[in-house]
Amino acid sequence: MIELIEQHDDKPSVFGETLKARGAHGFHHWAVGARDFDKSVAHYRSLGYAEAFSDTAPMGFRVVYFDTTRDLPGMLEVIEMNAAAEQGFHTMYQAAQEWDGKTHIVHKIETA
Repeated sequence: MIELIEQHDDKPSVFGETLKARGAHGFHHWAVGARDFDKSVAHYRSLGYAEAFSDTAPMGFRVVYFDTTRDLPGMLEVIEMNAAAEQGFHTMYQAAQEWDGKTHIVHKIETA
């Protein structure tokens, strides 16, 4: 999956900070799903990665971005794989399977 993110304000965020530091758009992060979210978060903290952002996604699962740029060319997003996340990713997968290659499919997630 490729996620294109467009921020519509100048509020501080992990996306704006990366853009400002880099001076250009480009790759931002990888994401991994975690069935044991707390254990995975503790693992990346134990490796010395700083938590750059955390929240609960609008669909009802937790996410944490770690700054892994000392070792990797981007951040790492850890996604809590619960029933809401499974349903959301299944919906995206199903849309991709049914895509005709012509019609644009946009899934817009509004955040507060």
